Amino acid sequence: PLRPSAPPPPHPRPAMADSPLPTSWLGKASYNFHARMDYFYRAFNLTKEDVTFTKEDIEAFQREGGTHGKNMKTMREVDRICLASVVPGFLAAFLMVYSVKKSVLQGPLLSGAGGGLAAFAISDSVTSLTHGIYKFDKMETTEKFVEWKKSKRASSSD
Repeated sequence: PLRPSAPPPPHPRPAMADSPLPTSWLGKASYNFHARMDYFYRAFNLTKEDVTFTKEDIEAFQREGGTHGKNMKTMREVDRICLASVVPGFLAAFLMVYSVKKSVLQGPLLSGAGGGLAAFAISDSVTSLTHGIYKFDKMETTEKFVEWKKSKRASSSD
């Protein structure tokens, strides 16, 4: 009779914190995934004081934050442009369909919502190219802002 063989040894997990340069492509992908997810794990453990901020906090970070402060300013500018593009996209799609179909609920509102989303997506792509958002890591800038906010709160409580 055939004897069952021993189970294969478990596949070793890539060293994430030990080695900054994983050896295999799979290890590199896994490393990047876990490094990104670590941000979300820490973000969900934030207190309400860490999440709430004012316009003055953002302006202070832009002055004191160096490169990340400039990046935060650029990100906020791009966000304003993208949100401003939603209204013309909604209105253009809404009016185009409303001129053909006179009912408001069935087609024009849905097409207006689609037009607003399309305008947002297009303006996000265009402004990320024109303002150079693709050159830096937005998540890292946000993380530095949260760390700055925590250190500012800790120093003010002392």
